[in-house]
Amino acid sequence: MKMTLKFVTILLVGMSFQAWSQQQPTSPQELLQLVEQGRAAEAQEAREREARFRAEREQQQNLLQEARQRKAAMERRSDELETRFEDNENRIAERQAQLSERLGSLRELFGVLQQVAGDTRAQFENSVTSAQYPGREQFLTDLAKKMGSTSKLATLEEIERLWFELQREMTASGEVARFTTEVTAANGEKGQRQVVRVGSFNIVSDGEYLRYVPETDNVVSLPRQPQPRY
Repeated sequence: MKMTLKFVTILLVGMSFQAWSQQQPTSPQELLQLVEQGRAAEAQEAREREARFRAEREQQQNLLQEARQRKAAMERRSDELETRFEDNENRIAERQAQLSERLGSLRELFGVLQQVAGDTRAQFENSVTSAQYPGREQFLTDLAKKMGSTSKLATLEEIERLWFELQREMTASGEVARFTTEVTAANGEKGQRQVVRVGSFNIVSDGEYLRYVPETDNVVSLPRQPQPRY
């Protein structure tokens, strides 16, 4: 009897499963049954933990394998792009050499076009004729920039327009023209007025001398007008 009580005490101290805390054994047979149930529950839990561990390990291995495959694919793609880039660089160099060879004397023509476009733009920016013919400077700026490039050619229309703008400026500088434009008065008020352009020398309107301001592309009245005799 003493041995049985001692055995029961050891089992009570060493076991901590839920069934034991909820139901106290009343006989050695019930105690044995509880022990068997506890062993079965612990074994099932151990098997479940082992199964989860194996599943997680397989998942991690799959993820690692996928990452390695993606890395290998990206490295292959990088090698392909690098090879293609080098091929394109070689092709561009070949095409540029062919372009320079075929241009020949035309390259000198484009250099002249660039210089003429730049000089003409500077002249138009300060010319009073720009009050009547605005927007020419942007075309000349774009043409000069294009002619400074080694891979772009001037079109026939661009060359003809450059000639036209030069001819129009020469013609306008020797004529007296009337046109309507916005004029800023001395008090700051703005309004449309008919003005008279005297060649490339001056602009007048209603007995007032006007001034063309290249920075703002506006026509303004002089704050102090000359004496009436002028």
